[in-house]
Amino acid sequence: DVPPIDALKNLGRCDFTAGEFWVNGHYRSTDGYNHNRWLRMNLKQTATAAHIYGKRVAMAEAFTQQEPHYTHWSLVPAEMKPYANDAFCEGINKLLLHQSTCQLPSDGKPGYEFCAGQHFTPNITWWEKSAEFFSYLSRCQYLLQEGKFVGDVCFYLGERPPTLAPPKYLVPGLGAGYDCDYVNAEVLLTRMSVENGKVVLPDGMSYRLLVLQNCTSPSEEISRMVGRFQSLHVSPVPSTEMSVEVIRKIRELVYNGVTIVGAPPQTSGDVINAKESDRQVQEIVAEIWGDLDGKTRTERNFGKGRVIWGKTPREILLKDGIHPDFRFTGQDTDPEKFDYIHRTTPDAEIYFVINRRNQTERADFTFRVTGKQPEIWNPVNGEMRDAKAFRQADGSTTLPLELDRFGSYFIVFRKSIAQTTAGKAEENFPSPIAIQALSGVWNVAFDPAWGGPAHTEFSELVSWTQHPDDGVKYYSGKATYSKTFDLPDKSIDKNQHLFLDLGDVRNVAEVRLNGKNIGTLWCYPWRVEITEAIKTKGNKLEIDVINLWTNRVIGDLNLPKEKRFTTTHDKFRFDMTTGMTPLLDSGLLGPVQLVSVSFP
Repeated sequence: DVPPIDALKNLGRCDFTAGEFWVNGHYRSTDGYNHNRWLRMNLKQTATAAHIYGKRVAMAEAFTQQEPHYTHWSLVPAEMKPYANDAFCEGINKLLLHQSTCQLPSDGKPGYEFCAGQHFTPNITWWEKSAEFFSYLSRCQYLLQEGKFVGDVCFYLGERPPTLAPPKYLVPGLGAGYDCDYVNAEVLLTRMSVENGKVVLPDGMSYRLLVLQNCTSPSEEISRMVGRFQSLHVSPVPSTEMSVEVIRKIRELVYNGVTIVGAPPQTSGDVINAKESDRQVQEIVAEIWGDLDGKTRTERNFGKGRVIWGKTPREILLKDGIHPDFRFTGQDTDPEKFDYIHRTTPDAEIYFVINRRNQTERADFTFRVTGKQPEIWNPVNGEMRDAKAFRQADGSTTLPLELDRFGSYFIVFRKSIAQTTAGKAEENFPSPIAIQALSGVWNVAFDPAWGGPAHTEFSELVSWTQHPDDGVKYYSGKATYSKTFDLPDKSIDKNQHLFLDLGDVRNVAEVRLNGKNIGTLWCYPWRVEITEAIKTKGNKLEIDVINLWTNRVIGDLNLPKEKRFTTTHDKFRFDMTTGMTPLLDSGLLGPVQLVSVSFP
């Protein structure tokens, strides 16, 4: 059960607000992106506390995983990425990796581990190739700590504990494309003021609407949300109470220009001087809400501000000409396909956009910014480029984007609009053209110290688990694929950039071409540019591929202890006959091909 606390107030007393999120592996399915909602329940609460208490950093314990035992060492960076993306869109901007166990070299590998976590230590198979994954997280964290969070609405949670901010669902009454924060009585009383018709906080946060959520009558959507919370023993049932102190502050804010939304309170909730306090609350309510009934009379002016009862925040914003901050084609029918978060600085508007599907998605995206050049920043490799195709109208900018499975981009507006070549068709994501398939035999070298053959040949690219040699089937670690090839005779346009596309990799790959390290790949798309390294004839390609510990740990189950390659807790090994410990696909799965992309 949840204790009777003001969670935002408690977090506001911390140097760094912090929450947590867990992983469960459901991202492996195409439609699994909804399955981890309750594994990240307090992230929005953590972020909103940072926003309203003027803290730059909102942290989260990241990637925690526990039970069943066979899940140890079973996730790789590509599968952790969507969990991080979701956390970033909730407002988290600093991750605390869970966890790193102190291990003696004499304990062997993968070693003796804590019962939970992802075991971020040098003992994991892909540690030596982890820099690019951690660079991705660092780039995201850096930009998401810049400036201030952008939310149009602030929901007041009331004074009756427990006061908890819900996760980032499609907020009832607000819907897709708008974002929000939540506020408690302390911040409302001590940190809120009015500027140009907005609620403002001393650290620079501002909101267009203040919604009295604690006084709002439950709608069908809110009732569903309440039901979700009740399943976790939390019941944020709207209250009809408001203290004299808070209602006076509400009156001050509205009178000075704020728009408040919601039903009036009915009582003070005071148990000591209830009669007099109730009288004062009802007197101020009559002053603010006047003759509004929330049905036939829903809006009135009070001082410089407005009081609205019986309309949703979305209806009010749209009527006021405030379009959603983030829109995409198909949003009405599948609003959770993509997600976003928006940060603003004095010089730039920064949007982080994610694809929540395990498949490539394309759409037109509209951002509530105009007059500036949109840039596409790729946090996977650090590439920054101007968007070539976009249009601006009605205070917004629309541009087509293509996001690979669980892909992400920062869309940044910070400089004047670039000049484009008149009459030339522009694309943000030119389609790659296949130039040459690298099929046929591959030479593959495994490490004999871990049971694999020093040299073997793959006539076709298949998972190691399909190989007849148990040394390959149960292998964990690094194997090197190599091949020599020539470019096709046809000429390649000087504006074309050549890429090596690996198709599918399980699970991390480093590419070397003609002795040059091209880069490490850890997520879709498994593609890297090779324009500067490729030759016409005699290209030598080497690809290091690293999988997980799972297969070797399983393979060792049926070996005598003295012949096992791995050392760990026996309870981390399950009998394969139970059907609970399947081998994980491993290796270079392909198809591998050269592709060209023409950039304007």
